[in-house]
Amino acid sequence: MLASIAETNTATPSWDSISSQIRSALSIGSALALTSAARTPVLPDVPTASEAGVPGYEATIWLGLMAPAGTPKPIIDRLNAAVNDVVKRPEIIKLWKDQGALPMSMTPEEFDKYLRGDIVKWAEVVKRFPDKPQ
Repeated sequence: MLASIAETNTATPSWDSISSQIRSALSIGSALALTSAARTPVLPDVPTASEAGVPGYEATIWLGLMAPAGTPKPIIDRLNAAVNDVVKRPEIIKLWKDQGALPMSMTPEEFDKYLRGDIVKWAEVVKRFPDKPQ
């Protein structure tokens, strides 16, 4: 696995496209919480779900790069270094932060651990729901 990751609080394409609508909703008190572990600079007055009374709740979207199984480690490492160099560029950091995303850099091993943890987390969530829709 290659490792660069960006976490965001929403499934929409961009905070820019919705932040004014959310800010408008905030003026009437209808934004309940963000689903990330931390507040976003885009909407600093909106609490996280944990802050709003749902401890431990976190559901974010992440973006990462993967390569086919069997890709030689030197190639993975080279691609990882190139992607992480881009992710650390100030203009990229600003672009993503303006959209409510948190750029993160990881080694391939760290990304593997992160991904496997996410799979376990969501598998547990799926197990809590009945097999048939209600």
